[in-house]
Amino acid sequence: MNRYYFHIRNGHTILDDVGSLLPNIASAKAEAWKVRKETIGGPRTSPWDTAPWRLWVTEGPNGEGKTLLTLDVLAQAVG
Repeated sequence: MNRYYFHIRNGHTILDDVGSLLPNIASAKAEAWKVRKETIGGPRTSPWDTAPWRLWVTEGPNGEGKTLLTLDVLAQAVG
């Protein structure tokens, strides 16, 4: 098991200092997608009403260590 740290920036920054024990990077990707859905994809929120959003996963707490994954979401109307 590896410990992965999930950090979020959506107008303010939340750094994970606890992490999650997961078996592999594929599990970390699935967890990142779940966090994205819970954070901006719930039934009462719209990506159109949120600031640009970023989730990144590191191998160390508080945003330290190697960045393993980054998920950026930006919704904007054009024209």
